[in-house]
Amino acid sequence: MTKDSRFELRLTKAERELLAAKAKKAGISSGEFVRKIICDTEVREAPSADVKELLRLMRHLGGDFNQLLHRANTVGFVDTVQLRKDLVELREARQMIVAAYNIKSG
Repeated sequence: MTKDSRFELRLTKAERELLAAKAKKAGISSGEFVRKIICDTEVREAPSADVKELLRLMRHLGGDFNQLLHRANTVGFVDTVQLRKDLVELREARQMIVAAYNIKSG
């Protein structure tokens, strides 16, 4: 959609800083933040770099497990060396999630 209409808004310095801080947390511009608010769109904080790295690691591990299980189904046995390696990586990823979000491990 073409944005062909301008709107001026006067803010205090504190309001402007708050707007800029909230937009930065969401990973969007101040203008985009205001547009989302007036359209009743939920604005969430952008994921941290740690979360992005954890998601990448989890996708990688998921692919590894899928390949491992596919091979096990094809040849009739599990590659225990690879399984142990993947389980160690999975445990490390879990520990990173627990540490990042202060989750009580059970």
